[in-house]
Amino acid sequence: MAVLVIIMPFAVRCAGYGTEPVAERSIFPRQWTLSREVEHAMTKGARARATLRVVDSTGKCVPNAQVRLNFMFFERKNNFETGLTDTNGLFSAERDTMSECNWFIEKEGYYDTEGRHSFAANLTNDSVKNGRWQPWNPTWEVVLKEKRKPIPMYQNLIETALPAGTNRLGFDFLVGDWVAPHGKGIIADMWYVYDENFIDRDNFYIKLSFAFEGEKNGCYMRKKDNFSQLISEHEASDTDFAPSKVCVIEQEKGKYTKELRFAEDDYMVFRIRTNTDEQGKIVSSHYGKIYGPVGVPHRWSKKFSFTYYLNPTPNDRNLEYDPKQNLIPDGHRHTMNRNLP
Repeated sequence: MAVLVIIMPFAVRCAGYGTEPVAERSIFPRQWTLSREVEHAMTKGARARATLRVVDSTGKCVPNAQVRLNFMFFERKNNFETGLTDTNGLFSAERDTMSECNWFIEKEGYYDTEGRHSFAANLTNDSVKNGRWQPWNPTWEVVLKEKRKPIPMYQNLIETALPAGTNRLGFDFLVGDWVAPHGKGIIADMWYVYDENFIDRDNFYIKLSFAFEGEKNGCYMRKKDNFSQLISEHEASDTDFAPSKVCVIEQEKGKYTKELRFAEDDYMVFRIRTNTDEQGKIVSSHYGKIYGPVGVPHRWSKKFSFTYYLNPTPNDRNLEYDPKQNLIPDGHRHTMNRNLP
């Protein structure tokens, strides 16, 4: 007598997952060759534990900082832990997540800071073991920058277009305008020099220079600390200045051959109006910063913009701006979603 055997599909369960079954069928491309356990973690979540070590900009631990540590999970609300760092600046939390966690940290006398970590970055079959994201309970150092001395500054958002018939403009940071005949400025603290060689949309050359003339005037570039409310350094260096910053964009046959930009994650620190003694030692100077991005004008649009901050006190390298004290009465607030110091 023939026996009919019916094999029903089933789902395999893994330790540490609770009641959610591992997916029976792969939902990721086969070429990824991910294990069922990793695929389950990406769709149904896996356990994660993390520890934050909160320090100030000098590396000293920060106790009693308020932490919110969120674990990403689309189907769950309020999937986070909150609390204070201990005497060693440590805070730990454990939750299920589908791929990542992020945090927000604040304390009076410090600039707010935030960050994220993806457990699924560089995903392999070793990324999840026994229902846990690996490595288990890593410790990440997070910098909570201290507020040292926020001060009033000249702060302005400049939005303009290149005047016809010129490719060289002088800018006066104290007045906040181009020098005559293009504006009300008196002293050219910075020269904005533009040059292009345009053939067609696929073949062109654009060069933009920010030049600081005069002995020991100059600038240097840094990457923004986007994790912090204070995205620049606390104070300017006294040794890193160069006479200019040059941006170049060159394209041939529709492909970039050169691309040096003043990008969104860049900022410039500058030194202007520098006076020296007979030995060449600086007697007085002013310091400030420009936040990127600075768009490069081109044939189709001569418009560009930049946001700058200038410390009004000679010889003071402090770059901490108090957003409530703008020395340009009609100066624009920064147009980002937060007032940046």
